[in-house]
Amino acid sequence: MKLKEFKKWLEENGYRTNTINSRLSNIKTIEDSYGDLDTLMLKDGCRSIINELNYTTDDEYFNRAPRHKILINGNIRNGSATYKQALKLYQQFYEYSLNNKTIYNTEFEKEANIIFDKISNFEHSLLKKKKLTRQEIGIIQSDLLKYLSDKLPHIHWEEEKIYDEINKIRDRVDIIGNIDENHCIIVELDPPRADSISKKFVSRVALYSEMNLIYVTACYPNNNNVENIKECNKYFNYCDSIIRGLRDTNLEKYYKGIYLGKKVL
Repeated sequence: MKLKEFKKWLEENGYRTNTINSRLSNIKTIEDSYGDLDTLMLKDGCRSIINELNYTTDDEYFNRAPRHKILINGNIRNGSATYKQALKLYQQFYEYSLNNKTIYNTEFEKEANIIFDKISNFEHSLLKKKKLTRQEIGIIQSDLLKYLSDKLPHIHWEEEKIYDEINKIRDRVDIIGNIDENHCIIVELDPPRADSISKKFVSRVALYSEMNLIYVTACYPNNNNVENIKECNKYFNYCDSIIRGLRDTNLEKYYKGIYLGKKVL
């Protein structure tokens, strides 16, 4: 189920926070009872479930059992109608997402968007903290490496990779993924500070200038405040603009700035 995308679609269509949270909870309950909704959408657009969720005033009067699988504590007719309304909203969102599916120019561009999506969905209990110790950052880095290795096993992932020890260029990449000798992914874990983001970005992009590159700045919590986040967002855009400008007919380069754990401001 595309839960985050569904939430964003609801936000973009003007639904209030309480309604959005209720609909997300409804959808998760339906999926718990019926299985992956996207698979069921491909099967019949979830029309069979929507039909099962019909519960009429006659059904209520004669105290008939509902045909659907969802356990409702309370009024069955009202509860069934609520779940039906939520599922029809997800049905609308799913049809919209199919009609507006992004078409990628290359497989590497598609790979970049998959990686951005996976890292955006990375969850960790330590990311709920407002400020992390150096040790906790190391734990998150190692667990992110394991997560990427599990989710994207066709890529060879390493952490704390030294660029060129022989020539004494000892810049360490937090996490690097190699698809082949010409295509790599760099993931740098940074505090939400523009100086840290830009310093690493300049050095890494310069060192890997002759490769097809996917670069991710993954920011962890560090006493975030409004001004820091505003400046980080500005530098995310700067980095993306630079990456776009560096593309040529032979090399592909993609950038994404991500706040780990939760949406920030």
